[in-house]
Amino acid sequence: MKNRLQLLMSDKNLTASTLAKMLDVQPSTVSHILAGRNNPNLQFIQKILTTFPDINAKWLINGQEKMINESDILHKPVEVTTNTNMITEISEQTCDSSEKNSQAAKRVEKIVVFYTDKSFVEYRPE
Repeated sequence: MKNRLQLLMSDKNLTASTLAKMLDVQPSTVSHILAGRNNPNLQFIQKILTTFPDINAKWLINGQEKMINESDILHKPVEVTTNTNMITEISEQTCDSSEKNSQAAKRVEKIVVFYTDKSFVEYRPE
């Protein structure tokens, strides 16, 4: 279980203290699991699955199947709206011409959507 928790943290780019805050548990709870001192209880596992709905419960509990529920990701509708005019106006106000040239080479690495229940979903361009 500790190896799967480490993989989860690595995949989500989380530290132990950040994970503890997201799960609303004591940092020592996470560190004791990572050290192999304690096994996670059911409440801890439920918090992980609630916070990270894309995580496969079978993988988390006993290492079966894949870590990410790919079917959930592929079928989950994503609605992203932006005000392109506002973004353009702001970027033109804050950038000089040399910064505009360097921004042309920039690409989106990931988009993270945070929900009020403290869960989030991470999207990466293909």
